[in-house]
Amino acid sequence: MSELTYVFQYRFYDRIVINESSTPDLQVVQLEISVGSQRYIKTYALQQQEGIWKVHLAKDQRGETDD
Repeated sequence: MSELTYVFQYRFYDRIVINESSTPDLQVVQLEISVGSQRYIKTYALQQQEGIWKVHLAKDQRGETDD
């Protein structure tokens, strides 16, 4: 397992930020990690459903999710 995979799998994040474009219904969260001299940022849109925050998968006009 690569060090980067290990870091993302076990979620050792250096910084977690809620993006300014977030709304009460949809939170855009940026997760930042540093591995050596490299910095990586993953961005996720989270939507609350029945009291649980879930990753929001955008749908295109055909109703298919974006992978």
